[in-house]
Amino acid sequence: MFKLITFSLILLFSAGFKEIDNSSQLNLANEITKQLVTPNLIGQYNLKVYGFNVYNIKLYSETNKFSYSKKFAIEITYKMNFSKENLVKRTIEEIARIQKIDNKNELIVYEGEFNKIFLDVKKGDSKVAIFSPQKKVDIFLNHQLIGSIDDVKLARYFVDIWLSKNSSYPQMTSTILGEKND
Repeated sequence: MFKLITFSLILLFSAGFKEIDNSSQLNLANEITKQLVTPNLIGQYNLKVYGFNVYNIKLYSETNKFSYSKKFAIEITYKMNFSKENLVKRTIEEIARIQKIDNKNELIVYEGEFNKIFLDVKKGDSKVAIFSPQKKVDIFLNHQLIGSIDDVKLARYFVDIWLSKNSSYPQMTSTILGEKND
């Protein structure tokens, strides 16, 4: 049962978005350099679960140390395919778990927001989420802006999937936060 739950959580961390042409040869970091004044790589981690490469995740900040009060970016390069339906379901479950939300109506609203943005993700797709403090998260997929989370609270909940001390993969979280090496 634990293995099934753990593998299901993999899907959560692989949020997909609108299908975009993968033929662009731009460096994904271009979105980061355009959005962050001085992007600094805080940490990176290759998530593997039961021997499967799931994704590579990097955290960039405008300062040398991560802070929610400064603009930051999460860059994910996927190593597997994931369906939209599973991604939305697991995202809502993880937000509910981390934030201790039991209000079904609140979760239904959040599910609607993610359903507007998420789509299937294919191996090789890259996503960047730019967090602007007290504002929103802008989401890029394969070099194109494909959506935003404009609700400040939901934007924080979304990035907390990777950054919260209560994330499902604490070693990943501490590594990308620069607290320990991979």
